[in-house]
Amino acid sequence: MEGKRFTRRSYLALITNILLSLSIIGLDFISINVSEKLGVPLIFIFLIVSTIFTFISFTNKKERRMLAVFSSILWVINTSIIILFLWIGANFAP
Repeated sequence: MEGKRFTRRSYLALITNILLSLSIIGLDFISINVSEKLGVPLIFIFLIVSTIFTFISFTNKKERRMLAVFSSILWVINTSIIILFLWIGANFAP
């Protein structure tokens, strides 16, 4: 009988959440160097992908939960930052 271990699902969930965090932090740098039209959709693509991988990583019963929990904490933080930016942009934009 095999013990619980980390799988690719947990690592993909963690990596996509880290990439989402880095794209939120570097939004200005991404928008200046790549394109204004690519920065924000890139963040939403990472948000959707990280949401899918985070919830998929919880479904496997033979998998350890430490990376999945850390990934879900990052997901909640990133989602709250995005919602905060959207709320500020909707309510305080000229």
